[in-house]
Amino acid sequence: MDPPAQNRGPDRYLWRNSAGSFDTNFSSKSTWNFLRTLSPTVPWEKVIKKVGVDVPAECILCSQGIETHSHLFFECEFSSELWTSLTTVAVVRTEACNASKFFR
Repeated sequence: MDPPAQNRGPDRYLWRNSAGSFDTNFSSKSTWNFLRTLSPTVPWEKVIKKVGVDVPAECILCSQGIETHSHLFFECEFSSELWTSLTTVAVVRTEACNASKFFR
């Protein structure tokens, strides 16, 4: 791979698609569907354990709940404060109270 150089033009972001090749188009829906599991548990713990790192099941942000989509985005005290901060500067659907309602 050649190092970046100004004479080659601007950098381009390439995303690996489902066929395994690279593309300039990014789909958050495809990424979400690829990353999510059939259960609401976030699979990162299993991935990290495979490489030999022991990680507790509790939320690393607040240590108050098990890491699920619903907890990480809506129940975690840290996340709640972050969402509150974001709603002051952006238009966010604040009526959503869990992951399944939010991602509808």
